[in-house]
Amino acid sequence: MKILILGGTGFLGPHEVDQAEDRGWEIAIFNRGRTPVRMFDDDFETVVRLEGDRDPKKGDGLAAIEKAIADGARWDAVIDNSGYVPRIAKASAELLKDACRQYIFVSTISVYADNSVVGADESAALGELEDPATEEVGRFYGPLKAACEREVQAVFGERSTIVRPGLIVGPGDPTDRFTYWPVRCRRGGEVLIPSASPQVQFVDVRDLARFILVCVEQGHGGVYNATGPRGPLFFREMVDGCKATVSSPVEFVPVPDAFLLENGVRPWMGEGSMAMWIPEGPDTAGFGTRSNAAAVAHGLTFRPLADTAKATLDWYLASPRGVGAEPMRAGLTADRERELLTLRSAGGP
Repeated sequence: MKILILGGTGFLGPHEVDQAEDRGWEIAIFNRGRTPVRMFDDDFETVVRLEGDRDPKKGDGLAAIEKAIADGARWDAVIDNSGYVPRIAKASAELLKDACRQYIFVSTISVYADNSVVGADESAALGELEDPATEEVGRFYGPLKAACEREVQAVFGERSTIVRPGLIVGPGDPTDRFTYWPVRCRRGGEVLIPSASPQVQFVDVRDLARFILVCVEQGHGGVYNATGPRGPLFFREMVDGCKATVSSPVEFVPVPDAFLLENGVRPWMGEGSMAMWIPEGPDTAGFGTRSNAAAVAHGLTFRPLADTAKATLDWYLASPRGVGAEPMRAGLTADRERELLTLRSAGGP
């Protein structure tokens, strides 16, 4: 197989390159050449590097891909890891229409308009942009991704594959959302957690990379919620699984959602958050329950939670954050957690 990855040096891309190398595939990547590869350096020695900008309006734009095509380059598949703006996704798709068999667009389950329905599948309604011209990815991430999907599908039709991951975790994760938990369990002691235990969904980056390559190998088109696990996983089961991979004694201290919210703890992500926590409510009842049946039927598999937790912890401990050079990017700091534990034990709000 010959593949072109748009991106390739971020979080998902290196794992795709690593696994494609193991298959003996020929790989090219297109990006700005600014991001150092921190894993799989040996694999990238054989990768063809095309440098430019996804945005045709910036610098040389897509000229490197245009030249490669003019010189006869053709690919079995293009894997688009880095499409966030419809105008830019459309430009890449149109340029590559006749140069590849299949276009795989890595989207997100954030495209969905409604998180209140439990077990919703790929047919659920997508978010819409009030202003189709907006390119504010930070504010309109989900609807922009949905619009990107439509641009790719308009160009490639049945030759398009839309992969919608949930939270991607594992070695190399730049967000620390899942990473916080095995790292925190390793430190031991009293660990603050929400007492409510909703379902959570995430996919190990290595399993996601493998599924994307399976879609290339077997030519799967269509739309897939590529998130896990195979069956329901609850928040408490997740943290218990992380605890089981470390030797430090851990005592979980559950607190209600109301306590966390009243004391200014942010949900989900970012420094000072309760990582991966979504407060329970009617609007979030379906969060963590998206159906992944189509992806499982087409080759998505899941490694054990213990494997993900240990590999993530091992990678983190060798990273700049793990050696203390940078703070964690998600979760409570040790001081903030102690403050909340003291407040809770004193019967505070």
